[in-house]
Amino acid sequence: MIQVKLTIDKAAVLEEVARTTSYIGAKMAGDEGSYERILTTDQDAGMLQRFWDESKSEFCRLAKRLITAETDDGGAFTATLDLPGSFSEVLVPSIEDSLFSYFVNGVTGKWCVFTNKQEAGSYVKMAEAHMDDVMRKLLYKRKPVRPTYK
Repeated sequence: MIQVKLTIDKAAVLEEVARTTSYIGAKMAGDEGSYERILTTDQDAGMLQRFWDESKSEFCRLAKRLITAETDDGGAFTATLDLPGSFSEVLVPSIEDSLFSYFVNGVTGKWCVFTNKQEAGSYVKMAEAHMDDVMRKLLYKRKPVRPTYK
């Protein structure tokens, strides 16, 4: 077994959500007030925390047979996973990138359900695609190599 720790920085996720929602609001043509309505602010922290927790729970549900420990210290979420010996550790940075994107799109999609319904579905679909990518990489096994003897 190979033990892998995946860590996602909550502040980085919420910063990217703020950047994304700012961009969405700024680019809404013909919708006065869209920027103020869609942009996340410090006052939205409670709602964003709920969306963070829901996204974290969904990852844990999907990876439950692999997770041996999980912590959320308020600043970062860390999941410890036991993966088969044939797992390729080269994939860990890519998995963390996809998991980060899952959190960003998941939180953004849930936020858009309240503030920008027409785009909510596309962010939810992107989150699902990133989670699918994470799970495919976690479950990937290298082909066995026949030993050679000298």
